[in-house]
Amino acid sequence: MDRRRFAQNIASGLIGGGLLSEGDIEESTRKHALGENNQGTPSPSDVSVSEEMCFSTIAALKDASVPETDTLAYALGYHEIGDGGGGLFRWDGSVDSVEIDGGLRVASRKSEIGVWQRVITDGMHPVTLWGARGDGKTDDRPAIQRALDAHSILYFPSGTYLINGSEGQSRGSFGGVFPTSNQVLVFGRGAKLQVMEDDGYYSGINLTAVDDVSLINPHVQGDRQLRGEENCQNRQKCEFGHCINIQGGVSNVYIEDPVCHDGWGDGLYVKVPNTRLNLTVVGGHFYNNRRNGISVVGARGATFQGTRLTGNGGTSPHKGIDVEPNGPDYPVQDIQFIGCTARSHKNAGFSVAFGLASSLNEEASVHFEGCTSENDGCGFLHEAAQGIPGIVTMSDCVVQRPQRNGLMVENWDTSLVVSDLTVFHPNRSQQSDPRRGAALRIEVNSDDTITGNVVVSDFTCIGDGKGSAIDVRRMGGRSGDILENISIEGESCGLKDYSNLSDINRGTASVSFSNWKREQTVTTTTNEDGDVRVQHGLSTPPNVVHATLKTGGSGLLHVVFCGLATEAEEDDTLVFRVFNNQGGPVSRANVTVSWRARFRPY
Repeated sequence: MDRRRFAQNIASGLIGGGLLSEGDIEESTRKHALGENNQGTPSPSDVSVSEEMCFSTIAALKDASVPETDTLAYALGYHEIGDGGGGLFRWDGSVDSVEIDGGLRVASRKSEIGVWQRVITDGMHPVTLWGARGDGKTDDRPAIQRALDAHSILYFPSGTYLINGSEGQSRGSFGGVFPTSNQVLVFGRGAKLQVMEDDGYYSGINLTAVDDVSLINPHVQGDRQLRGEENCQNRQKCEFGHCINIQGGVSNVYIEDPVCHDGWGDGLYVKVPNTRLNLTVVGGHFYNNRRNGISVVGARGATFQGTRLTGNGGTSPHKGIDVEPNGPDYPVQDIQFIGCTARSHKNAGFSVAFGLASSLNEEASVHFEGCTSENDGCGFLHEAAQGIPGIVTMSDCVVQRPQRNGLMVENWDTSLVVSDLTVFHPNRSQQSDPRRGAALRIEVNSDDTITGNVVVSDFTCIGDGKGSAIDVRRMGGRSGDILENISIEGESCGLKDYSNLSDINRGTASVSFSNWKREQTVTTTTNEDGDVRVQHGLSTPPNVVHATLKTGGSGLLHVVFCGLATEAEEDDTLVFRVFNNQGGPVSRANVTVSWRARFRPY
């Protein structure tokens, strides 16, 4: 069975040989909290436990007199009765060297030899067995870490688990909780890790030097709402604090439906330069993180599918997704974003930036497919690549209502291939120069810098006159800046034409761009059905049409747009129907129909 199927089975509750639904898991957790039979743990009535061997808490169990080996005892809770951490234990007095984890193996305060062994079937165990409370008041980091160090398949019942992010830094540069290799963490409905207020390097979940880890429905909330954002001068205190942090020699990570928000830094930070990561993120939502939603600064093999990013930013770079290698030793190879959505970011929804890497030791390869940006400062931003080997590709992407540009390419000469990109209504901020709010903007603005090797095909932009279609330019007054090898093919509706193409220095300078006709007035005669048929003359049919009618005849006439002609030989024809005030068709009438087409992304 592959790792993803295994993780999905765990998420569905495939434990102890039986298949449990999500509802079964919740019911199982409820029973455990009530001290009832749970996941192979008998209740006191199911086994022979004497009254004197039934204890209220784990602390009371630890203080019990040392019994004979194989004596059974029952705890009704971990910290208090019914908190989900109790269960059946057997005393093993022959053990003189057992790893005590405080959950499956509990020490006695009455003897240095021996241990209370929890009687429980193998499978998925709730972290409450190790003393995690989930009450939103207690620091649960020590208890959760004990559970992570002790067992491979863990479940977080509903609750808020506070995490002291500064603790645990001995395991890595960031604190927080640290899963181990070959581990699956499943978060139940309503379960959340919340980072306590912190001013250092922290993370909710840290994956450092581990392999084969799956996180199912992880929900991590940072501390952004807990501390003020003014007077933040120290870079460490202004940027670092991630909900999920993947660093070091990590491989084979699967994350399903993560929710990461209010991080002081990023929702997800990925920095794995030395191994092949093989990260898969399916679904999820990253929002209101103070830096980026997702940062990839070094990775080989990372796929994000159907992930949403909303309103991340507060300190630079203010992006939804930022692929930005930290230097020549940080690869960004086989990175792809499939069907992802970014919305309401001050800077860019999706970005690849090589400003921190003057060179790369390995070829870069980044791909965006079926991704959508809505109301971001810039939909897609590719910048600061000089002499970087590799390729960035985009296909079937959409940008809706960007504040500035749909696609911005700046000081960039890595191969960029874009196909089937549609931009709706650029320049929402209504910059005074509409070219600065172009649907596609390509520029070089630094001395001795190249922008080029850009191929854009099947590019469509639709607007309302506030922006331009294309702006390709060299900024004035620069020395040695070059535009080269730029090819653009597309069409627009409601936008001004491209500009500044004469600044291209060398290589390919191919631009083919046509405007969509969007209005027409036709004087004609209706047919016997009251129809007026006109050719729309558009390479792509409109999906919204407004029409008005003028006639010199008597009586009140009306016009309605009936749609596109269905006959194969008239596939470029609009059909209007004229009828009188009684609702009947008006045939053989001389009319003048004025129509205007517009286009919607949805």
